[in-house]
Amino acid sequence: MTEKLPAGWRKCELGTLVDFNPKNLLQDDSLALFAPMKTIPTRYLDKIEFETRSWSEIKKGFTHFNRNDVVLAKITPCFENGKSAIIEHDSIPCGAGTTEIFVLRPKPEVLVSKYLLAFLKTPAFIEGCTQNMRGAVGQKRVPKDYLLAYEMPVPSFLEQKHIVAKLDRLLAKVDSCRAHLDRAATAIKRFRQSVLNAAVTGRLTEELAITNQADIDQIQELIFERKTKQKESSEKLEIELDYMLPENWLTAPLSLLMDSCSYGSSKKSEKRGLVPVLRMGNIQSGALDWSDLVYSSDPVEIEKYGLKSGDVLFNRTNSPELVGKSAIYGGGQPKAIFAGYLIRVRASSLLNPQFLTYCLNSSYGRHFSWQVKTDGVSQSNINATKLSALPVPLCSAKEQEAIVERAENLFAKANEMSVKLIAARARVDNLTASILAKAFRGELVGNED
Repeated sequence: MTEKLPAGWRKCELGTLVDFNPKNLLQDDSLALFAPMKTIPTRYLDKIEFETRSWSEIKKGFTHFNRNDVVLAKITPCFENGKSAIIEHDSIPCGAGTTEIFVLRPKPEVLVSKYLLAFLKTPAFIEGCTQNMRGAVGQKRVPKDYLLAYEMPVPSFLEQKHIVAKLDRLLAKVDSCRAHLDRAATAIKRFRQSVLNAAVTGRLTEELAITNQADIDQIQELIFERKTKQKESSEKLEIELDYMLPENWLTAPLSLLMDSCSYGSSKKSEKRGLVPVLRMGNIQSGALDWSDLVYSSDPVEIEKYGLKSGDVLFNRTNSPELVGKSAIYGGGQPKAIFAGYLIRVRASSLLNPQFLTYCLNSSYGRHFSWQVKTDGVSQSNINATKLSALPVPLCSAKEQEAIVERAENLFAKANEMSVKLIAARARVDNLTASILAKAFRGELVGNED
């Protein structure tokens, strides 16, 4: 059934409303704009961040555009993400960009540039084009013929202006809501980090004064016993962190507080199998993420790398920003093994494993990782020897348990806030789609021409 249009509206093929991929003729020494794909925004109100180059540099091998042209990414995944924008610049009117964009120049007094841009942001348009993309997976593109034959609802030029003005006002309010949600997300992230830092410096339990001198004396005695049994090489690397600890706390290298430290499996995993193989991507925000799993059915691998409740997984190889992220494997979680980019630490009775993850994920732990990592071309690495040198703040087992209990309660509240935040973001995104849909059904403003 054909959707009924408001009075005075018509359906037009896009190709009849625009000039497609026009060419510019400029002097070689003219200043021109250059639009990298990464700076083309996904949101309606956001603008492109241009570079300035001479026309001689970019006139060949790039797609040309002028002020008020609309550019549209044609390649996956940029297209599906809504990458499109108007060329807006105060002083330079012309430029060029990657050949992976289409340039649409609205015909004068026929199509308002921003009305076209809003249409290109609608979920219906994006979905329709996505379903008709051609090419290899990961390199699919919107066909030119399909795009130019796409029919869009078009009111009078004046009503287009009215619709654009209303969209600008409404979507500015939506963006303001989104900015508030972004700030809330940042606040939750900072709250989590503050809890971690407070946990490992004794501030979460300072009013309880649980750890006393007798506890510390006993801990030091046990650490000394473990030290005498270990090889001298365990203390070759010495690292200091600027902890501000309570009087009855101490620090000790992780090597003296763990029973074992081992690398994961290097065998290739499968899409299906008996048990999951946890990889670096399965450690997210200090916890294990059980999505995007691979598997193993090898009984030797399952026996050798099988995880036990309380095992701490440390990501030894990743980008400089993410190397060292950690999580605990807890009771009740699916049986699993771990892959080679992870290190498994089994803590001794002196160290609560959950408390250890707080140390590793705290600002102090992140600073430690930055100090000891070895940087490669695109990845950093922290081996088991370096990890063993981590200075761990230590209190009594009883206080560690109290810290974990309090921290987990606070994290539970943060998780509740995050769930509400995700729901609010979904409502904001749906609101944007709803406003755009109303605009192109003629329901956003009255017929005022």
